[in-house]
Amino acid sequence: MTVEHRLPPRQATEFVQVRGARTHSLQGIDVDIPLQKLTVISGLSGSGKSSLAIDTIGVEGQRRYLAALALGQRQLTAPGVRPPVDRISHLPPTILLGQLPERRDRRATLATVADLWPLFQ
Repeated sequence: MTVEHRLPPRQATEFVQVRGARTHSLQGIDVDIPLQKLTVISGLSGSGKSSLAIDTIGVEGQRRYLAALALGQRQLTAPGVRPPVDRISHLPPTILLGQLPERRDRRATLATVADLWPLFQ
C-alpha cells in the first residue's frame, strides 16, 4: 500500500498579490507577499524596495482604507491617487508610519499615533 502525503493547495487569499507594479524604478513587477507573516524586502540601493513597500502597497492600502470610511470622515482627508499598478489583490487596510521619532507621549501606541484610538472605544 502506498500513502501519498500532499500539502494542501495554497489559497490565493494567503498572499497579497501585486501584478504589474510600475512605481518609480519598478517596471511591471509581479510579487506575492504572504499574509499574517513578517516579510522583509531587501535589495540594492535603488532597486525599488521603498517603491514597492511604501509607494505601491502602502499607498494603495491606505487609499482603500480611507475609501471605506464614512463620508463625513472622508471629507477630512485628501483623496488618494491610485499607484501605477495593474492589480493588487487581498490587500488589508494599511497604516504608514514615518521613521523619524516624533515628540509624542512615551505611552503612545500605534492606535494613538495613527489616530485610530477613537475607533476602538
